[in-house]
Amino acid sequence: MHRSLLLFALVSTAVPAQQAPMPGSIDSGSIDSALAAKPAEADRPAPRIYDLLEAQDLRSGAERAAATLERGLEGEGLSLAKLRSAIDAALPRLTGHPRTAVTLRAARTTDEAGDLYSLVERTVDQLRFQSVAEAQRPVGFPQPAPIDEVVLKSYPRYRMAVATMDRRTGMNRPFMALFDHIKTNDIAMTAPVQVDYDDGSAEARSTATMAFLYEEPEMGETGPDDRGVEVVDVAPVMALSIGATGYDTPERTEELQQVLRAWLEAHADFLEACGPLRTMGHNSPMVPARRRFYEVEIPVRWTPAQRGH
Repeated sequence: MHRSLLLFALVSTAVPAQQAPMPGSIDSGSIDSALAAKPAEADRPAPRIYDLLEAQDLRSGAERAAATLERGLEGEGLSLAKLRSAIDAALPRLTGHPRTAVTLRAARTTDEAGDLYSLVERTVDQLRFQSVAEAQRPVGFPQPAPIDEVVLKSYPRYRMAVATMDRRTGMNRPFMALFDHIKTNDIAMTAPVQVDYDDGSAEARSTATMAFLYEEPEMGETGPDDRGVEVVDVAPVMALSIGATGYDTPERTEELQQVLRAWLEAHADFLEACGPLRTMGHNSPMVPARRRFYEVEIPVRWTPAQRGH
């Protein structure tokens, strides 16, 4: 049962020498400027909860779009006409992937066939990305967010063991304290590992907490132990979430936080933040960068006006 624990125990000491390129890395500036032309508030529907059915629909649409885009990559030589035609055919299948659709729509106007080919190739990889499942998710947890797309998730009540980390101690001390806690109490490792940033900034990393999540909320008992770990219950909560690949560096996490903040600002008539920035890490260092998956999230709640409906 603890084989996966040994893999996860390396997380705190694994520091990549260089951020590996992500299989769908896109120009967030061009995306955000294109998305700024949003419809009037009265024309926007309330955000939907990202559930299993929607996750399956998005996966199906992503696979169909990837297969369509792949046709533009076939054959010898580079053809702008073929690439643009493939993009045009794929766009209707990307209604659940607005950031990806905006990127493709903007890129199709380029006259550089090589650049467009590379972007389409990366987008196919992104749409087909499947994370490596190394451990069970806690019972009732929502599906992972799609890569580079913002979704609204609903988390059930869950129990977690928490340890504090700061700039001085880094991740190693709290991680090992949590590792010892679950090993001693015969608690199975789950994924994701949750990190909350109390100051709202992953770049500052001044104070944060790391948590291992229990598989079921009734397991064990709440309260502190002698390792500096405290077991707490987390009430049901919604969260804005965006999926990402590679390593969750402070710079990349901060960039994705800004994407979430911009989305929240555009939907301020429906939702408001109600908790600190957090990351949900799904993989151990044994997984190569191109297969690694994590999520950046902001807990949210309906605005008073929406709660009154």
